[in-house]
Amino acid sequence: MSDLLRSSVFVFHDIMMKFQKENNIKSECIANTQFFLEGAKKICSELNEPFIFRPEAVTVVYPVINSSGQKCQKLHSHMVVIMGDHKIIDPSYEVFSQKDSWYFGDAKSLCDFEKSIHTDYYTGDLRKDITTALKNTLSLKVYETHMENDIFNPEYTFEQLKYVYN
Repeated sequence: MSDLLRSSVFVFHDIMMKFQKENNIKSECIANTQFFLEGAKKICSELNEPFIFRPEAVTVVYPVINSSGQKCQKLHSHMVVIMGDHKIIDPSYEVFSQKDSWYFGDAKSLCDFEKSIHTDYYTGDLRKDITTALKNTLSLKVYETHMENDIFNPEYTFEQLKYVYN
């Protein structure tokens, strides 16, 4: 992958993050992933580079402060983009902006991670939450397959398109 492709993709990503932050875009990981992949396709085409991006459904874990002011872990299913060199690109500002995030693409790595979570910092039923997150991540695998095969209908807002391409 050329340095120009890498830098162009990250500039595109930065613009997406700025738009989502300014417009308080949340819970749109599928649309954000679709939008990012379409933008990456356009960049690759313009630079005459091979398309080296793919969607991936993952479970993400990151620390948050709960309503009681306690530090705890948040766990949920999420959609990201994998770049050719296996770098994870998170196209959703809501999760991307969280510090100390961990992304898990398979159940084994998440279960191994679960053993290292300090129960002092986790409120709720950890096993139940992991099971729920894994089920939801498996549901996202359907979208991943559709995106990989271009069988999706992008539902992007005109405002986001104008923002990114201006």
